[in-house]
Amino acid sequence: MCMEAKDKEIELLFQQKEFYSKEIELKREEIEQMRKNNTELIEIIKTMKQEETSKGNMIFQAPVYGVAGNVEGNQIIYTSQSLADASTEIENLLTQLQNNGLTQEQAEGKVASDLATNANNNPTALGNLVNWGKSLGNKAAETSVSEVVKTVVKLALQLAGFPIP
Repeated sequence: MCMEAKDKEIELLFQQKEFYSKEIELKREEIEQMRKNNTELIEIIKTMKQEETSKGNMIFQAPVYGVAGNVEGNQIIYTSQSLADASTEIENLLTQLQNNGLTQEQAEGKVASDLATNANNNPTALGNLVNWGKSLGNKAAETSVSEVVKTVVKLALQLAGFPIP
């Protein structure tokens, strides 16, 4: 191989190295942005959890019958978040997940899975999810809640093991 051909080969290798170095830097910046977005999502979830745990005090003077069976005495009942209130938060989470590169379907699945997991681990969240499912049959929910939120709630109920309304 002549010296001129070797020089061209070396020059080409340097160009490739420069190109790949730029690609690596772009990927590092992309990863850093994803980390930042994930941190923001965690903060939103923490805020949602704090809002969810606000509680009210209700005192029953007579037996109360329901899903839990017969409940008597003073009971602390956590106030439930309405589907209309949760709708905005769910839509915000979906938007952020899509901005992080998930498809709409993937974002819906992620949010539904998180809701179902939370419901299985937290009685208040479970009550909210069940109430949201009941709200889907309500005429007011037909106009105040987007189709995507209805889809997420139905999927979350299904993942949590409840019949879909």
